Amino acid sequence: MRISYTYLNYLIVLGMLLGIFLFYLLPEHFFNSSLEESNCLHNIWFSKPCPGCGMTRAFYHSLHLNFSKALTLNPSIILLYTCLFIEAIFRLHQSK
Repeated sequence: MRISYTYLNYLIVLGMLLGIFLFYLLPEHFFNSSLEESNCLHNIWFSKPCPGCGMTRAFYHSLHLNFSKALTLNPSIILLYTCLFIEAIFRLHQSK
């Protein structure tokens, strides 16, 4: 059975939305550790956070509309949302 590119693009966008929704449902205590407790290898080896440190927690807090905390954890969250938006628009436009 072969799936057309139109349906595949719709499935990808639906998967993105479903993943974001499931991430939204996770409890907050999963995301309360500080950067000092990070398991990031860059942070462990060089004793300073990498550009991606705090991105998961920032994404979680932005989904819960706590933008000030999200931007404090990692300002690159704006870039992540921009990329997700562009990817969704590209996929939907490509399926027409």
